[in-house]
Amino acid sequence: MRQIAANGRHYFHHDLDERIIYHRVGFAWQWYDLLAAWDRFQRHQLLDCDDGFCAIADVLRGARRETFYVEDVVVDPRTGDTDVAVYAHPAALRELIAGCRELRDMMNSDAAGAFIGYQAPPLLNSDEEATVRQLIGVLEKSVDDTIVPFRQRAPEAA
Repeated sequence: MRQIAANGRHYFHHDLDERIIYHRVGFAWQWYDLLAAWDRFQRHQLLDCDDGFCAIADVLRGARRETFYVEDVVVDPRTGDTDVAVYAHPAALRELIAGCRELRDMMNSDAAGAFIGYQAPPLLNSDEEATVRQLIGVLEKSVDDTIVPFRQRAPEAA
């Protein structure tokens, strides 16, 4: 059993397998920005719901999910400052990165003025966009570190 504290609340996750290494995929404040951006693009472009983003949104609200959890971590040992980190199950990384790449493509098309066929004001301010792009980079690194291409795998014993 793993006890997880976030935003002053304590969560007890009986369903998390202690043998699985969950990957840190950023901090809660970054995910709030990314989910807000995703929500704005979804409202304007009628995206399908994505289980990866929906699951993280649920976890940030305090729901239990096997694929994600949040935890207080020390971000500055000198001052003892803490932040809430978001962790993802390795199986959830592919879906999460696919959603992030879709969001990045929409941000790029929005910046290029190709949003719904006319010039539209950007849905993100520059700080939000920088946070979202930084988080997408963190996710891409997590995926690169955990998914080994087939050709690089060791041959199976005969």
